[in-house]
Amino acid sequence: MKHVELTTTAGKLAIPELDSEATSKLHLTWHWSAGSYRVTSSLLEHYHFVIDKHGKVRHGVPLELNISTRDKPRDPGYARHVLNANSNNIGIAAAAMGDAQEHLARQGEYGKWPMTQAQLAGMTEVAAQICAQYGIPVLPTRVLGHEEWDSIHGRPQDRWDVNCIPHLDLRPYLNSDGTYESTNYLRRQTAKRVAELHVNSDPGERARQLAVFREFVELHDAAYAAGLPVETIRVIKQLRQLPPFSTFTRQDLTTAGSTGNEDKPGADE
Repeated sequence: MKHVELTTTAGKLAIPELDSEATSKLHLTWHWSAGSYRVTSSLLEHYHFVIDKHGKVRHGVPLELNISTRDKPRDPGYARHVLNANSNNIGIAAAAMGDAQEHLARQGEYGKWPMTQAQLAGMTEVAAQICAQYGIPVLPTRVLGHEEWDSIHGRPQDRWDVNCIPHLDLRPYLNSDGTYESTNYLRRQTAKRVAELHVNSDPGERARQLAVFREFVELHDAAYAAGLPVETIRVIKQLRQLPPFSTFTRQDLTTAGSTGNEDKPGADE
């Protein structure tokens, strides 16, 4: 099988070329190893990619072994990283959190090997590169933490990775929609990076994104001028602040051509 080699901020990343049937089924799952910062051969046998203490990626089980299609079941030796959900599921793990306990994490104690900031950056970088390459939408149902397979997909795991982030002090509390603030943060960072990668690969993409951002701004200003309810204006503004549009400001519109509303009082309330 042919592979694509990507140069990333987490190091060289090699992933197989897959057809649309395979990529349409893909999920991506974040883990921690529940061990020390040491990346062992045993650890590499459980995940496709492992992120070391310094945020660099190490390759483990070949990703293609977990691919299952109509004509081909997954291969022996596939990565067993999520109970009853390993087919078409990419596992990325941080080598960390060996002696952490969930009840102590709720109090802000994360043990001797807490996930590092560099590992967090490496996990989102590798996820973003894979999502960009395969067109995986960065949604909680497709890109998620290990424990979220239970809370979102109803597949019990008896695991709590990665429902907290030590250096951000995001503690393990479940949201009503089955997500955790930790994995929501990871998804936001991943989506932002995916947007950057798309712009870099297509010079015209940023211009198209700026055009959509302009429409959001003009709609926001028109709603404000019409005296629409604050809740309506707030929803428009929230949409405008989602990646990739959150990377723009009104100054970008001024340099690309004025909307005529830049100095309007209250236009950005």
